[in-house]
Amino acid sequence: MEETSTVPFRSQHFAWLLLYLNLLMLFPRSGQSVTSLDPQSAFRILMVMLAGTIAILSLPGNGMAIRALVKLPLATFFFFAIIALFSSTFASLYFYSMWKGLEILADVLVIAVIIGHQRPFASIRKTYNLTLLLIGLTAATAWIGVLVNPGYAFVSEKGLVPFRLQGYYPRLNSNSLGSFSAISALVALMRLFNCTRRRGFYAVIAVAMALTMILTTSRTALIAFVFGLLNFFFFSRRKALFFTLLGGISLILIGGIVQEFARDWFRKGQADSTLESLSGRTVGWKAAWELFKESPFWGNGFASAGRFDVLNDGASTLHGSFFEIIVGVGLVGCMLWGFSLFYTGVRIFRPQNVLVKNLPTAILHCRSEVLSLYAFLLVRGLTSSGLASHEKEFMLMLTLAAFATINLGVQEQTAENPTGIIQESMEEADGPSDMPEPRYKYKYLE
Repeated sequence: MEETSTVPFRSQHFAWLLLYLNLLMLFPRSGQSVTSLDPQSAFRILMVMLAGTIAILSLPGNGMAIRALVKLPLATFFFFAIIALFSSTFASLYFYSMWKGLEILADVLVIAVIIGHQRPFASIRKTYNLTLLLIGLTAATAWIGVLVNPGYAFVSEKGLVPFRLQGYYPRLNSNSLGSFSAISALVALMRLFNCTRRRGFYAVIAVAMALTMILTTSRTALIAFVFGLLNFFFFSRRKALFFTLLGGISLILIGGIVQEFARDWFRKGQADSTLESLSGRTVGWKAAWELFKESPFWGNGFASAGRFDVLNDGASTLHGSFFEIIVGVGLVGCMLWGFSLFYTGVRIFRPQNVLVKNLPTAILHCRSEVLSLYAFLLVRGLTSSGLASHEKEFMLMLTLAAFATINLGVQEQTAENPTGIIQESMEEADGPSDMPEPRYKYKYLE
């Protein structure tokens, strides 16, 4: 994917940056402290308030942003945020639930303003690449901890790997760091295959982030990474690599020495009962299901129900996006959330444009990358709550939803435009041109 024209860094991108920085925990906190207004919490609240204010002030007169809010899939994300806010009225910790709902609403409003730029594709592309850059930088900070405080960065544990890596500053547990590094490794590998420039740079990033992911011993992150890579090879039509990777996975599943090695790595020294319960996740999921049945339609309070009503101490989430949503906002919110994710995938996939034989290489590369990340996020969301709240996974999914809202620079196929590719003249992309004939370039990611 070669680089095309871009847009300047605007206020809406700054707002998105603030929302991302809000995710990072700079100092350790106890479970109950997440509900207290300490200086760290106050600073994070101010960042979200500033981002939301920027979005609200940018909406009046921005017809494209307003239309984006009433167009699928962003419209259902918007109504999901409203339901999340509504659920706080009957939450056990109403302020916490309301605040987490406001974070989701701020995410959606800011991404709508980003879509509302006069050149929406370039604006979304900048936001998408900014998000990936921030995720990569966050993952890289773990190695600062290795140099500064190796005793904290490496946590001893039983298993094939006698330790696991975690983030030092900002504070990231091994599973979170595994997700950050897996996303970065996957994107770097895809860019390595698709780009004709900076391939050495992407190779170094891919190796470094893959090593980080392995050292975190995060199992779901690794599975999501492999699944995303399979999708990438399939949708980018690299048949040899697809079947090679598929064969390697089959070899692990069939048995032998390779299977023994993989099983020992995945077990991490845990007992069979702990492994079968997905490190205790299923216990929390069962409790969440029982609580859901008490209020099936509207739930028990967005974000707070799983953390405080099910798990009591608030030290952790349910580590499962579906259960976090179903117990928090009930069937109404869950249907909006589920449809938003589903329709985002449908709009990105568009079989008539993905599988057509004469699809331009640039669009093929663009779609294969976005579809692979979409697959990664869905798999990762099975055992994490990243898609159910204001987290990096949800923010990244919103950038994919933004691409889906404008159909990733591809419109319906017509007799006049059989490929369905929206072409952008150089005058539209880079300002007035002195060329007598308009020059065209396809829109794509990097």
